Amino acid sequence: MRLATYNVNGINGRLPVLLRWLAETRPDVVCLQELKAPQERFPEGALAAAGYGAVWHGQKAWNGVAILQRGAVPRLVRRGLPGEEGPVWDGVAGDAHSRYIEAEIDGAAGRTLSGGKLSGGKRAGGALADAPLLVGCLYMPNGNPAPGPKFDYKLAWFARLHAHAATLARAARPVVLAGDWNVMPTDLDVYKPERWVDDALFRPEVRDAFARLARQGWTDALRTLHPGEKIYTFWDYFRFAWPRNAGLRIDHLMLNRALAPRLCAAGVDREVRGWEKTSDHAPVWIELSAAGPSGGSRAGARKRGGAAKTGTSKKGAAKKKEAKRKVAAKKKVAARKKGPKAGRATPAKKKVAAKKKAAARKKAVPKRRAAPARRQAAAKPSR
Repeated sequence: MRLATYNVNGINGRLPVLLRWLAETRPDVVCLQELKAPQERFPEGALAAAGYGAVWHGQKAWNGVAILQRGAVPRLVRRGLPGEEGPVWDGVAGDAHSRYIEAEIDGAAGRTLSGGKLSGGKRAGGALADAPLLVGCLYMPNGNPAPGPKFDYKLAWFARLHAHAATLARAARPVVLAGDWNVMPTDLDVYKPERWVDDALFRPEVRDAFARLARQGWTDALRTLHPGEKIYTFWDYFRFAWPRNAGLRIDHLMLNRALAPRLCAAGVDREVRGWEKTSDHAPVWIELSAAGPSGGSRAGARKRGGAAKTGTSKKGAAKKKEAKRKVAAKKKVAARKKGPKAGRATPAKKKVAAKKKAAARKKAVPKRRAAPARRQAAAKPSR
C-alpha cells in the first residue's frame, strides 16, 4: 500500500500536474494540502475520472485539505480538530481555517468507484488487510512573522493537535498523521540552518512541540528510513531555490505504534518539483505492508530489500541503472570525438619521438678532431 502527502498549492490551478503525478505513480491514498478552493469548487469529477474518490474540507483562497483513495471514497470521520472553541486569529475560528480532515480507509464493500462514478458491492483497493486505516491530513499554520499573533496562533493550533494526537497514538488501530507540518525538526532538514533560526518553521518552540508529539509514540517515517540524509520536500519559487537544492523538509508522515511496524519504504518524488507550473512542494510517500509483520518492524522491513533502505522501488532502481548506462555511453562517444586519450602514442607523436632519439644518438658519437698544424709539421721527416 502506497500512501502519499502533497501540498498542491492550489488544486484547480495545478490540476494537470496532480493528475499527471497520480497517473504515473498510482498511490493508493493521498493527503492534499493548500487546496485554495471553496467546498463547491473542489474538482471531484476530474479526480473520479482519474479513479480517485475524495473527501475534502475547502476554503476560499486559502488553506484546504483533502484525502483521496484510489477506487473508493474514504469514510469521513471529522472535519477540523475536536473541540468547538479553537484558537482565533484575525477573528476567524481555528477550525474555520480548513486545516484538518480525518477519514477511514477501508477495502470493504461500500462507496467504490467504477468508471468515474460511485457504485457499491465491490471491494476497494488501497486498504490494509486486517484493519481500516485512519488517516489524519493536516496543514499546520505557517506562523510568520514570529513572534507575533500568527505565531501564537500556530502554537495554539499545535497544542490542540497534541491533545488529539495523544489519543490516536494510544489507539490499537493503525493511524497516520500526514501533511504539511510547516516544521523543520532538525538542522538536517534545512539547507542553511543559521539563516532560519528566527523563522516560525524553525524556532525552538515549534521544534520542541514536534519532538513532544513524536514522544507520544509517533514515528517520523521518512527520517526513520533515511536517518542521515539531506532530504527536502519544499523549494521556494524565489532565489533559484530549486536549481540550488536550497530546500526544507516540512512535509511529514507520522505513524502510530500500531502502524510503524508495517513501514517498508519512504521517499520523495523530487522530479515533480521540476515540472512546468508545479507546486513548490514535492510529493512525499511511504509504502506499508498490507498485513502486520510477525515479530518484525522497521528492521524486518530493511531486511526485505534495498527499497526499504533507500526509498527506491525496483522500477526506480532499474531507471537509475539505465540512466547511468546512458551517461557512460555518452562519455564514450564524446571521448571518441575528441580523439585519442592524453598520453597515448599516436603516429605523429611516434615520428617526433623517433627524430628526437636519432638526434640524441648523433650527439652521443664523438667527432674526430684534426691534428694541430705543429704536430703535423713535427711528423714530417727532416731534409
